[in-house]
Amino acid sequence: MIVAVIIASLVIIFLAQYAYKLKHQKFYQLLDQFPCYPTYPIIGNLHMLYGATENAVMRIKNLMKPYDRLLFWIGLTPVLLVKKHQDIVAICNRCSDRESHGFIEPWTTKGILTSRYEDWKISRKMLHPAFSQEMLTTYIDVFKKATSNLIGEFRKVADTGEIIDVFDAIKISNTDVILQSVLGVSAEGEAKKTLRFSQAIFEFLKDSNKRVFTLWLHPSFIYKIYLKITGKIKFLKTLHTFPEEILKRTMNDFHEKKDQFDEAHPPKSMINLLVRKRLEHNFTEIRMRNELLQVIVGGTEAITFFSGFLMVMLAIHQDVQQKLFEEIVQFLANDDTLTIDRLTDPNELKYLEQCIKETARAFSPVSVTFRYTNKECVLDDGKVVPTGLTIMIPLLFHNRDAELFANPLKWDPQHYSEESIAKRPKGSDLLFGCGPRNCIGTHTHTRARLRRVKIPITLTTTNISGYKYAFLLSKIRIINIIKEFHLSTNIKEITEDDVTVDLLLRSKIGFPVKFSSRRKTGVIDS
Repeated sequence: MIVAVIIASLVIIFLAQYAYKLKHQKFYQLLDQFPCYPTYPIIGNLHMLYGATENAVMRIKNLMKPYDRLLFWIGLTPVLLVKKHQDIVAICNRCSDRESHGFIEPWTTKGILTSRYEDWKISRKMLHPAFSQEMLTTYIDVFKKATSNLIGEFRKVADTGEIIDVFDAIKISNTDVILQSVLGVSAEGEAKKTLRFSQAIFEFLKDSNKRVFTLWLHPSFIYKIYLKITGKIKFLKTLHTFPEEILKRTMNDFHEKKDQFDEAHPPKSMINLLVRKRLEHNFTEIRMRNELLQVIVGGTEAITFFSGFLMVMLAIHQDVQQKLFEEIVQFLANDDTLTIDRLTDPNELKYLEQCIKETARAFSPVSVTFRYTNKECVLDDGKVVPTGLTIMIPLLFHNRDAELFANPLKWDPQHYSEESIAKRPKGSDLLFGCGPRNCIGTHTHTRARLRRVKIPITLTTTNISGYKYAFLLSKIRIINIIKEFHLSTNIKEITEDDVTVDLLLRSKIGFPVKFSSRRKTGVIDS
């Protein structure tokens, strides 16, 4: 009986798929333009990704080596993978929708990362002021205090000769920064809840990646059963209830103390801003929770891994650390105050900015992004990407393209020297994405046509709010750490074999760093 049911189900699936292909012949004809490995019924190409799900992206990289574009079937869903700069820019500028992020539901439901384009524009308009110059100025004190606490942790092991993995300390610091700037609460004041919330974020990222590459978890009703059976439903509840509690508290304060929410009292956190403006944009409590949650999830883990990679690379490359230290000493010589004007001055801390950008390139915090074609997209060679296709853009592959970056696997701040930037095609630096749907808070403008891609290109400028948020935090942290400590490590390099990629790029070997006090040792001091 069971065998008969299975056979009948397979026959129904085959017939349904055949009927669908007949109805959408043009769609499948256009797909035939792109190279594709042999597929199997139902599973598509998923058999080629057999193994640990966290390594799926790196296996995709090996599959893409012979191709600039590759059609890949995740079950019955076709996904076009592109890695060339020209294709990425064309798609990002012409396709603003996202469809495949349904895999991260029910964890975060609809929000700025997952909503369709029309809803996304509303979310962006609502959240953009949270990264304004005025708001960033209020975050500076949060960054400084969190950095001071982080340095306090490093002082405990300084000069002991002990090499520690800095990941946990950085994660605690970043969680505090994100919670204060987004929810207006301190991790210290909500210690137990914050710890559970942080663990829930980790489980969400791990599980979402697993779901993408696990065929039987695609149906929503099966995935919800899976969450209950595995006990992961508790992490889902934690992920939702923590921001909901803070939101309700803030809304109560708004109704009771409206005089503290007027124009004379600028908002000091994103949640404060949302509560003030929610009626203007018709945001429900659930919608506000989703927006806050996605910003927190998108920021906490990505900035943590980015900071870890940056510290380790400075510890490995002693010459770079020395040059950076000398720049910092000179920067602080006449004025040791860290104001937003000084930190964002394009004529100051140029080498530090190169180090930060190079880390974002070599160890892209977000390894992949997706687009959904709501209209046909013509590529530079005339091939047409059909409407209704999911596009996977592996930013990690693009940022390691040998045609754009000399010796791309080597971490070298010179990749972002003025000379190196001038040699690359305009718009080739996709550290924060490109097109209308780039990093949250990003201000964009249209430039002249790209040399190699003859379409109008929307490029990110230096006036990037979300970009500035991450850079301000990184600058304040590195200035204070390098000023006080000499960093060293017991590893010589981080290779491709030392990292693993799911939704984020992670280090298999951790982030081992030894701290030596400059005041005590005088190591490479000047």
